[in-house]
Amino acid sequence: MNTKKFLIIILLVAVGILGYNYFSKETTNTPKNKEAKISQNEENKNGEEGNFDTTPFISFLDKYITKNQNEEEKTTTDIEEVDLNNDGKNDAIVLLKGMNWCGTGGCTVVVFENKNGEYKEISTIPTSDTFFVDKKITNNWKEIKITTSGGGYEPALETYIYKNGAYVKKSEIELKKIAQNFAENSEEYKKDGEKIELKTLVSSATCENCYEYEFEFMNKKDSKKSTIKVRVEKDGTAEYIK
Repeated sequence: MNTKKFLIIILLVAVGILGYNYFSKETTNTPKNKEAKISQNEENKNGEEGNFDTTPFISFLDKYITKNQNEEEKTTTDIEEVDLNNDGKNDAIVLLKGMNWCGTGGCTVVVFENKNGEYKEISTIPTSDTFFVDKKITNNWKEIKITTSGGGYEPALETYIYKNGAYVKKSEIELKKIAQNFAENSEEYKKDGEKIELKTLVSSATCENCYEYEFEFMNKKDSKKSTIKVRVEKDGTAEYIK
C-alpha cells in the first residue's frame, strides 16, 4: 500500500467517526414528545429553575383537572412545589388558566398539601392572576401573596395565611377582629352581654368595599340571645347597623 492510499483511508475513517458523533449527539439532545392535558411552567416565582421532580404531582394534577373541569378545554398551569409547613415534603401551589378556571375577576389558584406522597386540596382561591410564596410564617405555614384584579376592583396584592386547615385572606381576619371589638364595645354588650360569636358575614349591598358582620351573644340577666350588626370598610372604619 503506498502512502497516498494510506492517507485516503485514514481520512475516510476520521470523517466516519466525526459523522457518527455528530448524529449521535443530535439524537441524544432531541426532546421527547409527550402528550399532556396540562402545560407546566417549571420556573418558580423568583425566576429560578425548579430543581424538583414533579412527575408524581403532574400525574395527580392531570386527574384533578379532568375531574373538576366542565368541558374538554385546554388548561394551562403555573406550578410551584414548595415546602409550605416545613415538614420536609414539597406541597404544591397551582395557578389554573383556561375557560374552566378563569372569569372577569381572573383565574384560580389551588393549594395542595403533600401528606406522605398523597396530595390533598386545602384551598381554592379565585380572582387570582399571579402568586408567590412569602418567607413570613404564620401558624407554622408560609404566607402566600396573590394578586387580584378584575370584577370591577382595582388590582391588589392580598396576603393569605394558614388557619384551621386552609389558607384564608389575612385582611378578612383583621376586619373580623375590628368588627368583633366594635361589637364588644357596644353599650348593649358591655351592660349584660357574654359569649359573643360571629353568626353571619356578607358583602355589603350598600357599600362596595365593606363587609357586614352579625354577632350573637347571651344576655346575662335572662339568658336570651341578642344580636349586634356591624359594617366594616376595608380601611378598618366600623359602624353599627340598625
